[in-house]
Amino acid sequence: MSETGVLVRAQLQIEVLSPVHIGTGESLRSKSFAYLDERVYVADELKLSRIFTRSERKFTDFERFCLDQTSDQTLADFLAKQNVNVADIARYSLRLAGTRLGRDLLLFVKTLSIPPQPYIPGSSIKGAVRSALLRSTLLKHPRERKVAEKLVREKFSGGKPKQADDALEQHFFGTNPSRDWQHYDWMRLLQFSDTEPASLDNLEVAEVYTFSLKKSGLSAKAYVLSPEVLIPGTKLHSTLVVNCYLVSHTADKHLKFRQHQQEIFDFTKACNVVAKEQINQEIAFFERCNKSDIVEWYEDLRKRMANLREDQCLLRIGWGAGYDAKTVSDVFDSGTFDAIRNAYDLPVGRPGRKGSFLPKALSPKSRKLALDKDDADQKFVPLGWIQLTVH
Repeated sequence: MSETGVLVRAQLQIEVLSPVHIGTGESLRSKSFAYLDERVYVADELKLSRIFTRSERKFTDFERFCLDQTSDQTLADFLAKQNVNVADIARYSLRLAGTRLGRDLLLFVKTLSIPPQPYIPGSSIKGAVRSALLRSTLLKHPRERKVAEKLVREKFSGGKPKQADDALEQHFFGTNPSRDWQHYDWMRLLQFSDTEPASLDNLEVAEVYTFSLKKSGLSAKAYVLSPEVLIPGTKLHSTLVVNCYLVSHTADKHLKFRQHQQEIFDFTKACNVVAKEQINQEIAFFERCNKSDIVEWYEDLRKRMANLREDQCLLRIGWGAGYDAKTVSDVFDSGTFDAIRNAYDLPVGRPGRKGSFLPKALSPKSRKLALDKDDADQKFVPLGWIQLTVH
């Protein structure tokens, strides 16, 4: 780490361990991308416009193709009939890490450059670290867990279940119980920059299935999901900044952040507490579901974790990372956990959305898994795992 005035900076290396999707919230319908020779070509609207406005006939054909909601004709088929090379209309293309494409393409966050480049926003990293800090506190300290359970039950009994999240956040991260408590959020001490952009070669389209636990066991739903993902082995770099002015004598008289300074510097420990718990939880779940390929993957991850240095941690981020990576409800006692499920009518532990709930250990009942096309046995892998190294 280096110090610049009141800021302590550190370089952060992020290694992708399993497919990671950080979405823009946007998706493309099938007429906006084409599949050809194991690659997915994302159409450039400007290039399409230039080609199909050259003649009235071409424009009419293109307009008819775009407006026809009943035909199964793909963009690749349409372009072939028009004698247009797919590469000539593409903004970029990605390898398909599978054999099937979903109806929609889920877009990864990218720069506006040409070609666009994927990156991980600092907010995605900070959000995952924040969740880990809260979850690790509840796992390690029974007294704090009881306080959290009491806060949640009070909101539920008062008819305000949707305020339970805010109550937890304010209690654990706010140093002043005022209405504008976010100003007193001690996570203001920690900032993560967006990563440096990666090459498009580090991005591919995954073939993802939703596996759901039914009475007959764990089975995949028929539909396929197609997110753009960073591939395992990708390494990105970011900057971590601790704003030490906020714990100075002058600022601390007002903000009271100094009492949490060590938690900030030890965030890797908190992340590893949570990662260990989640790895053990996933191994137990998939063992009960007889998914030996996923069990083996997590056992390898557990071995990796055993060899981490103090400046390294595992973290799960992004789409498909799972319910427990972003919430803390399963840490609570069974009574509070059941109250949360009932209040929100969550189907996370009810097979077929009918009948009785599964025990807490088997909730949520669904997992998103990506097909590993490069594996000879076509095994599946979980989503969202990364390793952080602080330099």
